[in-house]
Amino acid sequence: MSEIANLGFDVDYFYIPYGGELIPHIVEDKYDYPYDVGLFSRLGLHCYNLEKGTSLRLAAINKYNDELRFTRCLYYYITSEAIDTSTNSLCDFQTCVFKDFLPEHASFVAQTEISRLKG
Repeated sequence: MSEIANLGFDVDYFYIPYGGELIPHIVEDKYDYPYDVGLFSRLGLHCYNLEKGTSLRLAAINKYNDELRFTRCLYYYITSEAIDTSTNSLCDFQTCVFKDFLPEHASFVAQTEISRLKG
């Protein structure tokens, strides 16, 4: 995992020296967010649940940062609220999801880089 991937949460805009930029987005309405951000947040939660044996479910998205690398790879750093369905308690959750589109193969790749409770 890259150093940037670990630092991509809770930061302001910055230019990345090897090319690219990290752009923060504050979600004005925590329940109205871009479709792909919601999808990737759920993907991160699903991976976390499989690994940890938990039952977290997406409640809201607070903010996300995106980082474009190499003109086609996009990293999403998403901070959300999740509800633990076994205890009905809210927790802060962070996930980093990598998205790539390979036009020569007409394929789409999405993988979870980080899935963790914040804090």
